[in-house]
Amino acid sequence: RPPRKSAQIRWNTALELIPIAIGPGCLAGACAAGLHQWQIVHHYARSTGHVVEIAKNGRSLRSRTAPYAAVVAFTTDSGRLITFAQGSASSHLGLHEGDAVNVLYDPVTPERALVDRFWDRWGLTAILFAIGAPFLAAGLFIAATLWPDHHRPHETAQ
Repeated sequence: RPPRKSAQIRWNTALELIPIAIGPGCLAGACAAGLHQWQIVHHYARSTGHVVEIAKNGRSLRSRTAPYAAVVAFTTDSGRLITFAQGSASSHLGLHEGDAVNVLYDPVTPERALVDRFWDRWGLTAILFAIGAPFLAAGLFIAATLWPDHHRPHETAQ
């Protein structure tokens, strides 16, 4: 094969493999995140809590984009009062002091709790799926269109 044709085949193969690698990687991450959330929903106990404070997380260097955490208090089924911070989020939480929120918590370790909001729980799964599915489809489409060029029988000169 001439060097130019060989380089084109390598380039086409890279074009196929990159999205085919990214797509399933993201889809696997979406499946793992989704399975984790499904386990939380089915194994954690439920309660109603109240946002007692919106605390500024001191780890950010820029005050305008500082992450905030909602501090939530709830009572377990056994009557124990638990307070936890709902992780770190952007400066717009959508939660305010005094808001009532649904809480999911680990019955064995109630300090492992989270505010039960759809996007907070399923957002990562949705984002990874939204990235992975088109990448996989694009990679397979590119592979299907370029595949005949890779494996076309060599024509012999007569």
